[in-house]
Amino acid sequence: MANSSSKKSTKVDEDDGVVIRLKNVGDGIIHNSDLRHAGVEVREGVRCALVIFIDEKDNRRLEIKEEGLRLKNEGDVDKAIVKFEEYLSLKEDGEGYMFLGTLKLLNGDIDEAIEYGLKSVELSKGDSRTWNNLGLSYKAKGDVNSAISCFKKSIELYELSKKFGVRGGKEGGRGRLNLGLELSWKEEWKETVEVLEGIEEGEEVEERIWEDSRKLIEFCKRKINE
Repeated sequence: MANSSSKKSTKVDEDDGVVIRLKNVGDGIIHNSDLRHAGVEVREGVRCALVIFIDEKDNRRLEIKEEGLRLKNEGDVDKAIVKFEEYLSLKEDGEGYMFLGTLKLLNGDIDEAIEYGLKSVELSKGDSRTWNNLGLSYKAKGDVNSAISCFKKSIELYELSKKFGVRGGKEGGRGRLNLGLELSWKEEWKETVEVLEGIEEGEEVEERIWEDSRKLIEFCKRKINE
């Protein structure tokens, strides 16, 4: 049965019975691959039915995602994984694979985390978050060079989004701190400082990230001057 938001999305003044009939007509024609032979009224029925299907599916996916994130924040990783698997079963997208990869990493399933991370960047090439999370998975595996490449890509996308007036949330600071940590392990002190000084004061950066980046900058500068 369609919810009220689904009904508002169509231009047809329908009651629940009409909605069900539209769905049935649309479902039958879609399964019979007979849309080209449908009359005008049937085609309109299919169009309305598809709008309803899409709205209901998107609303359901949003509910599942919110529930999955709630479970993740509460530390119930296994149940959160089930929720995001359900989310992706309705429609695959980069964000869903990103969250699933993060959850797999929390569970210690590093290879699966990388697998889902790769799917997330493939489906959401312009999302800096997906590259940052994939970098964390490579870091956990000990693949420093791949982690560095991912963090650099995350920063690149974040900076690009700012040029177009789109704020990337906390990902700019996170990506730079993660990259700085990896570079410092390689004792690349000057490059570490350059990366971390790119975290701008006033950006939407978590206090912990800001403080950690300042401490690491001071440490690297001492190393440079030794």
